[in-house]
Amino acid sequence: MFHALPLVGVLLLVGLQPILEEFAFRFWATGKKYARYISLSGMTAFSILALPNCYWVAAITAILFFYLFFVLKNQKVQLIVATVASSLLFGLVHIGNEGTVSIKIATTVQITGMGLILLFTVLRFRFIWAVVLHILNNLLITLIHLLLPSTAITFSNTDYQATLTPLTLFSPSDNNPKFQEDTICLNNYLADMAASIARSRGNTPDHYSAISNNLRKYNLQVYAKPGQTIDREDLLRRLLEITPLKTDTVERLAHIVHVADSLKLAQTAGNSGIGITSVINRFRDKYNIFLIVEDNSLHYKYFPDMENLWEIQNCEEAKLYLENYGLAIKENEFRPIKQIYFIEN
Repeated sequence: MFHALPLVGVLLLVGLQPILEEFAFRFWATGKKYARYISLSGMTAFSILALPNCYWVAAITAILFFYLFFVLKNQKVQLIVATVASSLLFGLVHIGNEGTVSIKIATTVQITGMGLILLFTVLRFRFIWAVVLHILNNLLITLIHLLLPSTAITFSNTDYQATLTPLTLFSPSDNNPKFQEDTICLNNYLADMAASIARSRGNTPDHYSAISNNLRKYNLQVYAKPGQTIDREDLLRRLLEITPLKTDTVERLAHIVHVADSLKLAQTAGNSGIGITSVINRFRDKYNIFLIVEDNSLHYKYFPDMENLWEIQNCEEAKLYLENYGLAIKENEFRPIKQIYFIEN
């Protein structure tokens, strides 16, 4: 959402998220009709969504709060345990999947404390003021992140000198990478920068993807020293060392496009004025698949921007491509493709 529609993403973070979290974690304390049902459902849902590999937490959450809200009769004990448990759960669902153990503990303690403050606001004042306080908190954090400049990082080696500058909300933005032999200029999210640099390294069977959980955009300027060219391998390694980037690599099978009838392909391309790349682009764009072209003259040509495999071996349209263009499409059973994710936490 932040990548596609940054403004909408910010509005969700500042507006919708605080409201949903307040109804889930603290609405029960208002004593209103159905409030406990809403909070029980909300806390269970947040546990499932925020901690996808810890479904036992969601199960314990559902059982514990059902017992507290609908079975336990001692109201004082009910209030104390529900206060501590809901605030602690509020902290746990914010720890995320990345980061060191110490960072996770610090985050849990910090957000749990915030949960206690918000719950006190509900009990002492009104629920609406807890919502307002939560919105103001998220707004302040977002503004600090987007508006305040951060320190630029400069690094170099014998071939180049580079500067990585965090951009503010009002900084000019140009998302089109410009790769040349003697300079690199990029304005983008950090993970996208890493994927762009990796893809520019030359012909390789690797597929690069970028995942960013950060609102911050960066400007990267790299200049080659006189008589030198930029070593993109070294540049990417340095970015991984000095920034909150990590990599995740998986291997998956692609699909082979085999030119079964070169005469038919040449005739079709000649009649329509298109080449083999255009023909294949139509198919791979429609079905979103990995494709490798196999041919005696073309050898292997890899199209590296597909992310998902599609069961197309018996697809009717694949049969039409064979009949109309002389292209046979089948699953690749012998050549795994390495897909590398650059993840910004």
